[in-house]
Amino acid sequence: MAIDSFVGEWYKKSFGEICQTFVLKDFQSAKIPNKYSTKCPLLSESRVLGATEDLESYFENDSIICGGPCIDDSHYDISLESAFEIASLIKVGKVLKKKVIIHLGIQEEILREEQSEESIKKWIAIGDRYEKFIEQMKKAIGHENVFCCRSDRKEINEKIIEYASELQKIFSYEDARTLYQHLSANGKPIQKDSFNFNIHTRFLALYLPDFIEKVAGVKDAKLLVYEDLQQVMAVKKGNAFAVLRNKFNNGPAQIITLPYPGFDGKSRMHRFDRARRPYLHSEKELIASLCKEMPKDVLEFNLKNWPEELTKAELKNADQLAEFFLTLKGFDSK
Repeated sequence: MAIDSFVGEWYKKSFGEICQTFVLKDFQSAKIPNKYSTKCPLLSESRVLGATEDLESYFENDSIICGGPCIDDSHYDISLESAFEIASLIKVGKVLKKKVIIHLGIQEEILREEQSEESIKKWIAIGDRYEKFIEQMKKAIGHENVFCCRSDRKEINEKIIEYASELQKIFSYEDARTLYQHLSANGKPIQKDSFNFNIHTRFLALYLPDFIEKVAGVKDAKLLVYEDLQQVMAVKKGNAFAVLRNKFNNGPAQIITLPYPGFDGKSRMHRFDRARRPYLHSEKELIASLCKEMPKDVLEFNLKNWPEELTKAELKNADQLAEFFLTLKGFDSK
């Protein structure tokens, strides 16, 4: 399976062309050591497209694995996509024997638009579930060195506000409006509200090494981001801002992964039909139907990349994949 074929379908350009545009490294040039890429599919060409820079020093020296799921579609339930992202981060941390920081953007969803108190309570409740899910994943995968950086926690929110406020002095509205639109094949409508600017500078604060040092209680943090192609500009801008703040060799650098595929293979999951988008508590019939309808390359992606600590055995077909997906709700406390 060549994951670059997904990129060509979704973005109407090859990853090689994207590398030229955004000055990225392909998989071979990223220098992920063979001892990791051959041992763990999540660090191999079945999951990784490339990197923002040569990663050799990040593997040789102490570094922190950072990333987080996109949860804007998870107001009522944990999405299968975000479960995969969380499991992937923890598994990579285990393989590399590094600390993992998982960002959980609850406060950003509360700030995104005006909403009722009941709606805000639901975001907090889903945050509680995500936090417990991460704890269960840590135990199941066997890597305890994981910190959930939940943005609605008072002490974390205060630090995000502090660093985001500093970024707003040097980050323009135009930069904020286009931060996540650089890869859109058709172009999304430009967001113009002030909340969008505030939220994006909050997101960027998470990529500053000195922010991570404050919230995680570590010194001289060197950040290795494990996130998908959609986050490339955020990581590159975060790196530029870190340099401006006199952090010259601390990243963030990014291991660029393929976004989790929608089950029809025609788009990333975050653009997949909302009515059929899978969650941990989706009906058994829907999960079974989605798995049976998967194109070969989407099925292969899922069979290969979920951590074996969760699957318990090699997954070989759509029926086994569907049964595995149904077990994941056991990690969630509704």
